[in-house]
Parts: sequence; C-alpha cells; structure tokens
Amino acid sequence: MNILITGGSGFVGKQIIKKLYPNNKLTLILRNKPDKKDRRINYIFTKNIFTKKKDWFLNKLKNIDMVIHCAWYVNHKDYLTSPKNLDCLNGTIEIAKACIEVGVKKFVGIGTCFEYDVSKKYLSTQTPLKPELIYSISKASTFLILSKLFENGKTQFKWCRLFYLFGEGEKITRLYPLVLHKLKNNQKIDIGPGNQIRDYLDVKKAAQQIINFSFSAKVGATNICSSKPITLKNFVLNIAKKKNKEHLVKFGSKMFNRKFDPKVIVGIK
Repeated sequence: MNILITGGSGFVGKQIIKKLYPNNKLTLILRNKPDKKDRRINYIFTKNIFTKKKDWFLNKLKNIDMVIHCAWYVNHKDYLTSPKNLDCLNGTIEIAKACIEVGVKKFVGIGTCFEYDVSKKYLSTQTPLKPELIYSISKASTFLILSKLFENGKTQFKWCRLFYLFGEGEKITRLYPLVLHKLKNNQKIDIGPGNQIRDYLDVKKAAQQIINFSFSAKVGATNICSSKPITLKNFVLNIAKKKNKEHLVKFGSKMFNRKFDPKVIVGIK
C-alpha cells in the first residue's frame, strides 16, 4: 500500500515505520531531516504540521491509500494540560478534510485510554467517554468530530486508543527508561507504594496491533492494550529481576503528588 505517516520520528511512529517498511510505499511528514535518508521513502518536511490548512495537504495525499496520523504534542512536562493540544485538534481536522477531498481509503488516528470514564477501571470501546484533561478532551473531541466528518464518505475511519506503552525509543523522563537508567547506575528506586494497577504494553507489540487494525476491514475505535492488569510495583520489580537488582527497588508509604493518577486503568480488547 501507499501509506502516509505523520509523527514518524516519535515513540510509536518509529515502530510503525519499522514494521511497514519495506513492504509498503511510505511517505513521511517530519519536522527534521533524518541522519540518513532512504531512497525508497518519500520525505516531506515542515516545522509544524498543525499550522497547515487543507489545501497544503491535497497534493501531498495524491495516490495515498492510507494515512496513519501519529503526530501530536507530546512534551512529557506538560502535554496533559497544554493548550497546544487544541492546535493538534484543529490541525488534524484539516488533514481529515483533505483526505476526504482526495479520496484516501483509510484514515487511522491515535487516541488515548484517558478519553474514557476512567472511574470504570476496566475500559472497553463501549465504556462512556469522560475525558478530564485538555489532552484527553482534545483527543476525544478529535475522535467525535472525525467520526462525523468521515461518516458518509468513502474513507474508512479508524481510531486507536493507546494504553500504557513502554520500550525502545522511550524518553528517559518516563518510568521504564528511568528505572533502567537507575538500575544501570546502581541507584535506589522509590516510587511510593506502587499499588496502582495498569495495562502495560511493549511499544513494538502496540505498533503491530495498530497495523493489524489499520489493514483490517474494521472501523471506529479500538483499544491498543495487553488486557493484563499489573501493579506498578510488580512492573518495576519485573524490570529489576531481569537485571538481578531487586534489592535496589524500594516501595515507600509516601504517595507522589501526580495531577492525574487513577488507581486502576486496564484495557479490554
């Protein structure tokens, strides 16, 4: 297939590209030029894809069969509350309008488990939406608007709600690479009681789930998850056991002050 991917330099986008290449013709919209270009990939560069209007995308989408839209504002420090999420919402609508006009066969968007009413704890695609953060509100709004935009057209609309991903290429400020870094340097790790229950999935497996759903005939939303509940404590201990450094993991009684930290979030496929 002829596939256009946005956000291909990101955590999830990189893995999707690895799995699609070289069996598909790829076009990547990126902010920065890669260290090494591949002649078999078509590159398009722009500083900010979300400032572009529909007309900018029209010629970029000619002969494209599928769009996998991974780009979004993801600065770990403030992505949950940043107003830049609204720019991403508006920019995504422009891409979608161009896809409809050109006749792209499939549009795949990336959402989040935080779109759901997380008080339900075990979350399926039938769980009501009740986002609480600017990030998740923007994602849910994008899903609802695009669902209507694509409703009567020929473009299949697919929406992948990601749960807790970890693995290769993750930024050091996130839990998994931070734990690995501390273990490597024989530093103690204290993450509080660690009794939160989560649904963790390796980003490589997540990318494969996204691709499987993208190539299927199914439309609408799906959960990208493991469906296996695990406490934060056991998740970290499992990492430490592989390094034979369980003695460095400490679980104190103090709860860390997080803006958004539900007790249970588990996906149902």
